[in-house]
Amino acid sequence: RVKQKVRRCACPLIVRQITILLQTMPQLDTFTAIPTHNIEDQSIGTEEENDNDEEIFEIEESVTQRARLNDAKSDNPSATTRARDTLLLIATLAALLIIIIYIKNPLDPKTTTNNSGDGNDSSDNNSRSGIFAPLNLTYKSLPDPSTTLTKIAFGSCSKQTFAPHPQWETLTLNKQYTRPDLLILAGDNVYGDCVNDTCTALKEAYFDLGHHASFVQMVNEIPILATLDDHDYGVGDATKNNPHKDLARGLFFDFFQLNESGQYADRYGVYQAREFGDYDLGNLVQILVLDTRYSRDEFLDTDEHMAPGKEEYVPDYDDKSKRMLGDDQWIWLEEQMARPANVRIIVSSIQVLADGHGWECWRMLPYERDRLYDLIHGSVGSSVIVSGDRHVGGIYSKEVNGTLLLEMTASSWTHTIPIGAFDSNCTSSKECDEVDERRMFDLVRVNHFGSIEIDWQNLQIELALRQVAATPGVFNDDSGSVIQSYSLSF
Repeated sequence: RVKQKVRRCACPLIVRQITILLQTMPQLDTFTAIPTHNIEDQSIGTEEENDNDEEIFEIEESVTQRARLNDAKSDNPSATTRARDTLLLIATLAALLIIIIYIKNPLDPKTTTNNSGDGNDSSDNNSRSGIFAPLNLTYKSLPDPSTTLTKIAFGSCSKQTFAPHPQWETLTLNKQYTRPDLLILAGDNVYGDCVNDTCTALKEAYFDLGHHASFVQMVNEIPILATLDDHDYGVGDATKNNPHKDLARGLFFDFFQLNESGQYADRYGVYQAREFGDYDLGNLVQILVLDTRYSRDEFLDTDEHMAPGKEEYVPDYDDKSKRMLGDDQWIWLEEQMARPANVRIIVSSIQVLADGHGWECWRMLPYERDRLYDLIHGSVGSSVIVSGDRHVGGIYSKEVNGTLLLEMTASSWTHTIPIGAFDSNCTSSKECDEVDERRMFDLVRVNHFGSIEIDWQNLQIELALRQVAATPGVFNDDSGSVIQSYSLSF
């Protein structure tokens, strides 16, 4: 801002002085003086410029009088001509210098990056403002819309106070899993439940994450798409009744450097869409990032607390009016899913297919889940769902009107629930894992993340859950290695 103010004040003054120098000379064969009024008409002053009028006028008078005096005293026409030529050369060089400066440093340093789809615009980090500007995070731009994606990573539930966050180094430096084209943060990216109207804890949580050196390096190297879940929306099990949701939404935009005044301005939530590749070439990936919190209705409380399958909530079959997504998000989602895609990735912060537990999931609003199934069935392309929230990982499958639908849950980056936690006294997956016919393998109970790898030549999608950190006591670093995987033809 200081540089801009200096340029606004200094540039008109410099231009006027060049004009005065030219006016003080008689016309030469090859040069013509520039009339003063042309410059003045083109540079209608700002308040800063007008404040300098008296000073500029005095300088103009002084320079003009000295120039006329020198011309009158000069008895050598050739010397005068050489002086004029020298002054003209200096003036021309000065003008060129000003032009170069303005080309390299425009008055408005903000630049807009359109990364396809209907999603976010980012501002130049050097011109950022907002509460998290002091972090000076530099996010890597999303891939060009024409880019063919082959590798996507995703994960959820990262507690910022749990050091040292090896997951970010695993994504950028690990030999077992080479760097992805894109990273999806599926919610609970920080933990900062609001206890007052200022949401101080949530702000501090983002600052803590932004000070992790490995996170700072990762966002500089890997493009990110993100959504919110309950703990970064400020309230556990957050719904539309969350009093902090708009403040939390604003902090999300600020931290991830998204343009809240752009396409998000009229949206209730943080949902967005992205497309990469070309459908006609057979390599278009559409990514639909949902917001399952901002407009969601309350779930029906359980009638048997902590009973298997009814731990906190039970499906609400009586109230068809309850919504997982607001009406505006449903309309948007219908429009997006009407677009053709070869591969479609649907990001839901909470599980969609899971049917064996009574925690937060789409099962609790069965009519909303059926509505989503119908949309997926009626769409063009192969759809995969990714989710988080549970603090355990798993791969799920369900046939929807004859089409196999897969979901991969990756949760969490930092604090996955181990076998026997919470005084459960269970000692194996068979004892600890909830019964769910849709889950394909045992639940993953070590810190992990998910990967989607697309083989466009052989038309295969591999879904995998991978280790975040090396196994203690193992000589060779096995972070990033596959825990469980499943391949899908499309």
